[in-house]
Amino acid sequence: MAANSAQKAEAAEARVGKIADKARGHADDAKKTASAAASDLRDTASAARDDLAEQVSLLRMQLEDLASSVAEAGQQKASQAVREARRVGEESYEAVADYAGDAYAEAERFTADRPATALGMAAGMGLLVGLFLGRR
Repeated sequence: MAANSAQKAEAAEARVGKIADKARGHADDAKKTASAAASDLRDTASAARDDLAEQVSLLRMQLEDLASSVAEAGQQKASQAVREARRVGEESYEAVADYAGDAYAEAERFTADRPATALGMAAGMGLLVGLFLGRR
């Protein structure tokens, strides 16, 4: 029986050895798979980083173009506003000049038609101005 037990023990030991060898093989395969996965992950991360850097660079260029376009549009609007203000100023000047010319012509007509009244008004205004200046 001892020989039988020894044979059984040797057979069990051989099976355990085979199982251990298979486990080592699976562990080596798992290590290779994990190493390959880690390498793939590094490559993917590197490619993603490069792609992101490229997209950021493209976005930066687009933002610079947009800022330039906005600045140009602002300059165009400012130029247009200046032209419009000049046009309105010229029109206002012409209207005031016409009104002043009309008022002067009316004063000349009034003076020509009623010289005594005009002289009396001028004297009265001169007196008032003299009184105001004399109080100072």
